Amino acid sequence: MIPDKATETKFTADNLRLLYPAPANEESLYSVLTKWSVVTSEYGKAISSKKDAKEGHQEMIELSAILKQKSKEFFIQSIVGKIAVQDKRELTSITQSIITRLLDQVFVVEQKQTEETCLESIKLVSEHVKEVFEFIREYFSSYFDYTQRVPGYLLVQFKESLKTSAESLKQLVVNNGIEMEEIGVVVAEIIEHTIGEKSAINTYRQINYYKDLFHQFLSGDGTINSSFIRHAFYKLNYNSETFIINEYERLNKACSQLYSIKEKIAFLSYELKKVNQFFCTPRNSYQPFLPSVKEQVGNWIVEEIRFLEKGTLPVEYTNTLSEPDSKIHTSLSVAKLAVIIRLLVVDKIIINRTVAPMLRIVGRTFSTLQKDDISIGSLETKYHAPDKTTINAVRDMLFKWINILGKL
Repeated sequence: MIPDKATETKFTADNLRLLYPAPANEESLYSVLTKWSVVTSEYGKAISSKKDAKEGHQEMIELSAILKQKSKEFFIQSIVGKIAVQDKRELTSITQSIITRLLDQVFVVEQKQTEETCLESIKLVSEHVKEVFEFIREYFSSYFDYTQRVPGYLLVQFKESLKTSAESLKQLVVNNGIEMEEIGVVVAEIIEHTIGEKSAINTYRQINYYKDLFHQFLSGDGTINSSFIRHAFYKLNYNSETFIINEYERLNKACSQLYSIKEKIAFLSYELKKVNQFFCTPRNSYQPFLPSVKEQVGNWIVEEIRFLEKGTLPVEYTNTLSEPDSKIHTSLSVAKLAVIIRLLVVDKIIINRTVAPMLRIVGRTFSTLQKDDISIGSLETKYHAPDKTTINAVRDMLFKWINILGKL
């Protein structure tokens, strides 16, 4: 699930006027793009009704080639005449929006084709429109609106490429045993965002961000670890809630293993130094309207240090620390605990909307026969893929509970 949504350029009298560099009785960028849309629409209707389809193929392709060239020429004429940068951005944005709709229109016509000749013809028109689109994006990138929706024609290709990269990352994580570590939960989130059927990736900014992220992970020699992944997240400002919480938990866990306040302050101060010195690529972020990873984690560390420096704890917190048991102790294995939690979720007794955060709470709250601190990665793996032996053992437990119930 990607947080930001694609922007929509609304057609107004002011921004449409930017497409009219020529007198009203002459051709303009707007008239050329409009004509292209009408030609495509009429061609689609002709194919659907099977009227004059074959005869119109060549004529339509030739006309599309002419409109392609004119679109480029008129766009250059229009943008060169604009002195204000804002006018150039608006001109590019409105042109981009019109061509996006035109590409969607061509894509719909192409999807309906069954005859090979018709399919080849409309694909040529698609290439003409794409060429104009890529021309604007390549040569006028400083004015290009990367928050706009990607045309369906291109989105299919982009998503297929991201899916391939996600599958490669998934295999890399398995090969390096990272899926069993805490950071594996965050990597799994990235893979799910790009492979999952409910993926909301639909803007150029989102696609470029994930391309950079995958490139960062896959450009090495095939060896990665938790530290490398964390550095990549800081570098590309992966300010996802999942990663931020993961960092809080990592620092909390490390602090809890230190005995003196002085040691904890020294550790947190060193971590703050590392966070502040992490290199971040400019204008990169997972959620562009939220504070960066460095800012959020840095502020959290600063507050923790201030709290420790005061040297006193609230009464209710002090009482909690004095209690001999800060966890619910069980005689279960991690595998059995995971299956029981899975049963509660499937039966809708536990109704949390997302599984990963709920499992983190379970890991912090419960201890097993073998471990006081449960590995979140291990718990999540056994939750999603329980083995048959564990399922049979839990089934025996349930029968035993039935007998106990009769005696209550």
